[in-house]
Amino acid sequence: PSHQALEKKMVSAIKTIRNRQDYVKFLKLMYGYYSALEKRVQEYVSDLEIGKRRKAERLLEDISYFEAMSDADLCKELPPITSHAEALGAMYVMEGSTMGGKIIARMIEGQAGINGPSGFSFFNGYGEDTGRMWEEFKVFLNRPFDEMEKLNLILTANRTFKTFYNWIDKHAATS
Repeated sequence: PSHQALEKKMVSAIKTIRNRQDYVKFLKLMYGYYSALEKRVQEYVSDLEIGKRRKAERLLEDISYFEAMSDADLCKELPPITSHAEALGAMYVMEGSTMGGKIIARMIEGQAGINGPSGFSFFNGYGEDTGRMWEEFKVFLNRPFDEMEKLNLILTANRTFKTFYNWIDKHAATS
């Protein structure tokens, strides 16, 4: 349910994008969450696990394509992450977000009249490798975990969906 609620909230936010300024504002919203979450996650995973999967850098690249990056509001209400399993739960949410990216990019391009692919590196995920990268990540998560690790991973994924929802909801209310 928390995944579905976030998805619905995200689609609602995307539907309000009508021009470049709206899109940049949305990118900054995404950056504020992803950047903060990645910083928290990287304390508990190896660079090999997160290295090529970083999303905040792509968001920053997209923002910079349209304007000079100014200070961004970073999310402070993140899920608690104090272990490797919890970090993987948060990464599950971030990695899963790549799956609908191409559809979202086309939607934004049409609504805002922006011609990609420049400015859409975040939504284009891993390009042609997006499906493969998602499958690799799922295989990685299907390795043996003890019961407490599994519980913490799932709990943190749900908390990540919820805190991301709250982040979007908070900023949508102030728009």
